[in-house]
Amino acid sequence: MSEPSPALPARRGLFVLYLLIALALLSAGYLFSDKLSLLLHHIEDGVRLMGPAAPFAMAAVCGIWGTLCLPGPLLQGAVATMFSTTPWIALSVVVVGEMIAQATSFMLARHWGRERVRERLSGQAWFGRLETQTELRGVQGVFLFRLMPFFPNALASYAFGLSRLQFIPYLVASGLGSIPKMVLYIFGTTSLVNWLRSGAISPRTLVVAVVVMILVTALARRWQRRLRREIADGT
Repeated sequence: MSEPSPALPARRGLFVLYLLIALALLSAGYLFSDKLSLLLHHIEDGVRLMGPAAPFAMAAVCGIWGTLCLPGPLLQGAVATMFSTTPWIALSVVVVGEMIAQATSFMLARHWGRERVRERLSGQAWFGRLETQTELRGVQGVFLFRLMPFFPNALASYAFGLSRLQFIPYLVASGLGSIPKMVLYIFGTTSLVNWLRSGAISPRTLVVAVVVMILVTALARRWQRRLRREIADGT
């Protein structure tokens, strides 16, 4: 019998952290609904004052944030809050920002810091599996790793830069694999924000978030089981 992956406790810890944050927001919304509603209106007014530059500025912030390996869901939640009345704009902002970060991290690792990146990542439990699966599956492996929930995506972008993957295929697969989770974060957050503002949740937005969550979870679990079997078989 294969032993559990040492990366699992860290991923469970992230899940618990994000769950606690969500519960804290729900509790705050229930206890301080009037004040939070007013705050949300002030945030929307600030975004409107920025005009058309707001999405581009936030996309740049997201790109820098991801390159620095800061927690992505936190900033994505902030973007969803800023553009809660236009979730598709929020999604576009985080997708562009995420792809900027993924491209920048990949190129930094490939051309300017290979040894430092390898030394930094060699102690990570997931790094060896990522290298093996990327070598075996190429861009398919990139796509599947991006689908996995609570996976360290920012650090993985640097790890992919150490591989023999070509840049454009990597970026396409990486971006496509990241979109489902970003849809979940954005539409889930906008549903929460709209509930805090008006006490009502858009059924359409909620359905999108739930469907994506189910699909991503199912695909990720299937991929994880397959990966564990291959590791146990030594392939």
